[in-house]
Amino acid sequence: MNSKLIRNERGSAAVFFLSVLPLFFIIFITLAFTGYIIQLKSRVRATCINQSIEIQKDIISSEKKLFALNPLSTALRVGLGVAAAEIVASAGNPLIIADATLRIKSIREQQKNLDKLQKSIIKYAEIKTKISSAKIMRDIYQHFSEMGSIWAFYLSATNAIYPRRLPQVAVEPDFDDIAPNYGLTKDYKTTQQLVLSWHHSYRTKQTAQQTIDKDFDFAFSCGAGPNQKGNKWLVEIKGDKF
Repeated sequence: MNSKLIRNERGSAAVFFLSVLPLFFIIFITLAFTGYIIQLKSRVRATCINQSIEIQKDIISSEKKLFALNPLSTALRVGLGVAAAEIVASAGNPLIIADATLRIKSIREQQKNLDKLQKSIIKYAEIKTKISSAKIMRDIYQHFSEMGSIWAFYLSATNAIYPRRLPQVAVEPDFDDIAPNYGLTKDYKTTQQLVLSWHHSYRTKQTAQQTIDKDFDFAFSCGAGPNQKGNKWLVEIKGDKF
């Protein structure tokens, strides 16, 4: 009698276990999918924000170097004006005219060299900014590729990244001539800002749909921009909460 009771209890336990096993599997897969989304979001967000901040730091560093040349630009411009004034006031004195003319020639040569340096700083910053911006998108796609390969059996996913705003070096000259003074543009916060948008969606593949049929879709944007307050520069994070 006891043996028969034990067999019945074992049979009931086995039936119960088999009946709840699919439920446990569904819970496990659901938690796994949730973990997949959380991990992917975290990796994308960290890459976007951290690298956006570094881009802003690089641009700001180049702008500081450019602005540090303004005193020299001003000094050369003043020296040019003084020499020209001496010629006007020379009353035709050949010695004064000759000396002032030589100084004008020397100052013009210095201005040409300074102008080349200024433009090279701007050009270098522009090239580096484009390379760094492309690297962010490449790294984000790499995260998607790595995570997608792990879940390739279960999920059919799509991933789209596009720049809503690409950063530019936000400087402008104070006059149209060689070796001007440079300052920030009025809309530098917008011009220099980087904003990327990311859209991701997935759906369980047919082989997995026998157990769980699930689809998910989300989108967010992130990036960083500058803010100058006096002599202090700040990098402000731009991004959606998720």
